[in-house]
Amino acid sequence: MRKIFFNSRGLRAGWRLLIFVCIFAGLGFLANWIVPKIFHLKERPALDPVGIISDELQVLIQALVATWTMAHIERRRFLHYGIPVRNAFGCDFWVGLAWGMASTSLLVGLIAAFGGYRILGLAIHGGALWYFLGLWIIANLLIGFSEEILFRAYLLTTLADGVGFWAAAILLSVGFGALHYSLKPHERWEDFASTGLLGLFGCLALRRTRFTGLRHRFPRCL
Repeated sequence: MRKIFFNSRGLRAGWRLLIFVCIFAGLGFLANWIVPKIFHLKERPALDPVGIISDELQVLIQALVATWTMAHIERRRFLHYGIPVRNAFGCDFWVGLAWGMASTSLLVGLIAAFGGYRILGLAIHGGALWYFLGLWIIANLLIGFSEEILFRAYLLTTLADGVGFWAAAILLSVGFGALHYSLKPHERWEDFASTGLLGLFGCLALRRTRFTGLRHRFPRCL
């Protein structure tokens, strides 16, 4: 029975992943039950920045609490899972921000070049423009933080412990694309593929930066 649960490194990766997922899902269930009762939140449209900020902040908190709990169980630090607590907004963050802006601008530019997008003018001006600009910047940053910490921190590190880094990266990237495809309306196979490739690029970027936790544990994979 012991071999089912443990190996030479302790509790097997699959069981640790299961514990993490149960903690994350349990926190989500409690939040969805308690938060509306306290704050009396109203249902918002799908592309409302305030709604996105609320949802992504909840996911981010759930992922951080679940990771913090597993870190205490495994007696490790956040850095071990690729979460740079002390240098969160260091050089790598700004390089990644530049990559994100450049890739998104290229995508929008290609859509516009093929006639799928054009700007006819501004619907809002003045203070309202700056207000919504700020909200959308916060919303998009939270989307990035929540998705990266959920998919490419504890999950990637622990799955890599069981099947190797690149196998874990491919599996999580396929799952990342599948979730976007199945949960978002009007998604097509192109969206599935592009989102999955984006997740794989995130894993590559993580591999190329100073991720000391993975480099220490999986030097052959990296």
